Amino acid sequence: MTVALVLFSFFDRRKRFKHISVHCVETLLFGVQLLLSYALMLAVMTYNVFVIASVVVGCMIGYFAINWPRTAKNKLQKRLEAAVIKQSDCH
Repeated sequence: MTVALVLFSFFDRRKRFKHISVHCVETLLFGVQLLLSYALMLAVMTYNVFVIASVVVGCMIGYFAINWPRTAKNKLQKRLEAAVIKQSDCH
């Protein structure tokens, strides 16, 4: 019984360590995102039209490159779920 308890506490500790390390990486990435956001805000506050336009175009390109597969995947997933529900209603 004690061996099982020792093994359980070991695996629980590993799981906790993994969770903490993932949280640390997420916190670091949040700090980088915050730093970039403030840098972009300061760049836009120069009131230079070309800098503002480049920030807006860069954000649009980033949105297009990052977000479109997720929405397409969600639409496809909804269609597949609807098809499965429709087939299960027949029987």
